[in-house]
Amino acid sequence: ARRPAQACVYSSESDGDRAALAGFVASKLLASDARSPYLATLPARSAVDPQHMLWWGRDEVSLLEGTGAHRECLRLREEVDEVAVTLSGDTLQSDVGRCGQQAVDEAVRAAYVSILSRAFTIDAGGAGVGAGAPPP
Repeated sequence: ARRPAQACVYSSESDGDRAALAGFVASKLLASDARSPYLATLPARSAVDPQHMLWWGRDEVSLLEGTGAHRECLRLREEVDEVAVTLSGDTLQSDVGRCGQQAVDEAVRAAYVSILSRAFTIDAGGAGVGAGAPPP
């Protein structure tokens, strides 16, 4: 049985919220049933035009060396890799068996790209996810 993405525990509340939401979105992206109309509007990976740094290769990332953007890029890429490993052994474990590790890793990365391209807040008081300014 699948455990909810919210079961993931991370050192930072903000990162934990983002990881839980990424797990949920990734599970929907990997679902064998038809995608929802909303998911179809989210950014998709394009080999021709990888617009988000999470899709860049090492050569593109290295162009940022010596900048704050480079440090942030590396930090975020490390976070995504760690979350993918955690979710693959937990919430998305059945998806790894069904779709393969590479597909799950790509879905988690795609989920992060989608989340980072949207503004949202997570209300810990139980109201759920809503529109708002991005977290600091």
